[in-house]
Amino acid sequence: MSDDASHNILVLGASGLIGRYLTDDLRTRGFHVIGIARHFTPAQKMSAADLELPVMSMDAAALTQLLRTHEADVVVNCLGVLQDGPGSNTRAVHRDFVACLLAAIRDSHRAVRLVHISIPGTDSEDRTAFSTTKREAERLIAASGVAHAILRPGFVIAPSAYGGSAMLRALAALPVDLPAGEAAPPFQPVAVEDIAATIAWLATRDITDEAVRSVTWDLMQPQLISLGGVIAQFRWSFGTAKHVRIPTPPFLIDLGARLGDLSSRLGWMPPLRSNAIAELRRGVTGDPRAWMAATGIVPKTIAQAVGGRPATIQDKWFARLFLIKALIFASLVLFWGASGFIALVISYDAAAGILGAHHFPPALVGPMTVLTSLMDMSIGVLIAFRRTAAFGLVAGTVASLGYMAGSAILTPDLWIEPLGALVKTGPAIVLMLVALLTLDNRCVSSEVGTGSREENASKEIKMSKWPDDDVILYDGVCIFCSRWVRFVIARDTTRRFRFTPIQSGYGTRLAKTFGIDPNDPDTNAVVHGGIAWMKSDAALTVLSRLPGWSWTRALFAVPKPLRDAVYSLIARNRYNIFGKYETCFLPDADMRARVLE
Repeated sequence: MSDDASHNILVLGASGLIGRYLTDDLRTRGFHVIGIARHFTPAQKMSAADLELPVMSMDAAALTQLLRTHEADVVVNCLGVLQDGPGSNTRAVHRDFVACLLAAIRDSHRAVRLVHISIPGTDSEDRTAFSTTKREAERLIAASGVAHAILRPGFVIAPSAYGGSAMLRALAALPVDLPAGEAAPPFQPVAVEDIAATIAWLATRDITDEAVRSVTWDLMQPQLISLGGVIAQFRWSFGTAKHVRIPTPPFLIDLGARLGDLSSRLGWMPPLRSNAIAELRRGVTGDPRAWMAATGIVPKTIAQAVGGRPATIQDKWFARLFLIKALIFASLVLFWGASGFIALVISYDAAAGILGAHHFPPALVGPMTVLTSLMDMSIGVLIAFRRTAAFGLVAGTVASLGYMAGSAILTPDLWIEPLGALVKTGPAIVLMLVALLTLDNRCVSSEVGTGSREENASKEIKMSKWPDDDVILYDGVCIFCSRWVRFVIARDTTRRFRFTPIQSGYGTRLAKTFGIDPNDPDTNAVVHGGIAWMKSDAALTVLSRLPGWSWTRALFAVPKPLRDAVYSLIARNRYNIFGKYETCFLPDADMRARVLE
């Protein structure tokens, strides 16, 4: 790297397929890289320079401050969302955020180069909200006067696999063949290593160099292949090239896309959706000659990108299970929903008769039949929604074990009935455990999914101008709240959190900013990542960031209204149950150094 190289690179969307690789690769090249995402998995957050920030909720002033704080020389925007849906807004992510980012770059009064990850193609080929909003962002950048490089990668080949990349790997691993028409669209892949090399090359160029001040490049291998050719290359890698395959009826592709659209409304992010199919049918092509001539980079071919690293057993297992995972969850939703519906609506008398025949108290037969049926259907609904799926799977496992234990005590003869209904409960429990273990998807994102900027602001209180982060606000006269503070201090070995009682001057100002009444607080709060988290969100945000307590993230899967109802019940009665101090709780010497007053 030259002496005048741009050392500070800000990567937005650093938990996604491209963003994560770029962050890690550029660090190995000697650049100082700040990776920013809404959320990192524990495995992804390998550096203190990986920051969880709600950038989609930030206004231009907050983004400007972010650029100044980290003295950014290059900003790499990898944020993207495939399709509109609950929590996902293509216009907000692709266009509105880019407009806000451009304003922030201008207002920062720094020489910042924007590297924007876009898509190949032309306006005339754009058919979806995904591609049209991507193109609108390109026009905004081109007209902004900001130094920029718009990079249009082809089909990205990377060690990791999300979305469409994972779907093609799955098709290569399973004994299925795409219809000829679906396999024909032209494709030009690119290795993610070549994208990283391009950004590293740009970061070393003088920002005043007119030759690279405003460029738009297609990044891809020059050789044209087909979608079927990409899948065939993965088959060679997996060792499945010579396996017998079953032709896929064309109608299944469109049916799968419709079902994918439906599941996206439940919070899932399936790769098979209408936008994905439309983009795949369009093909992924471009002209990489300008990029190759300017940078001297000779792009890897797909044979080099895929064949250069033999597929491991982990790769094969992932590819085989990727599409099967959807069948597992769909079958569990149907299993629980149908079992409850049948017992309640279709065969109520038979279900109640089983209990009556085994001398169950007559007065309880009806209520128990209704209650268990409603519970079964509720478990099916919980599993159907991505946000509550983990809770539903745990509840289903507990309910199944309860059914087995209860039957062993009350109706032991059901264990030997001819159809073996109770015996089959065991495999159902195993399937739920498999579902629970495979629930992880791309990091939620990096689950870049976002609503409109206004929707995001309404869900969380923006604190982009508050000077301090990781500050816990608590009621200083509440004995229970003070015990909570001591609990955190004892386990916060990294001294991450600081504290402020609501009765202090600092705490009162903070509370009023949050909209909390300092004289009658109904919640503790924590400022984390520029956001004020309250009630159960506050408690889980703190707990999940304490060493050894990251497992509590799973509790976010419990519906927020239910969590907050329990929290509010305790909060309203905290003085009656636990008591209160006459004066504000006095911290010891160690804690006093971490108190803001």
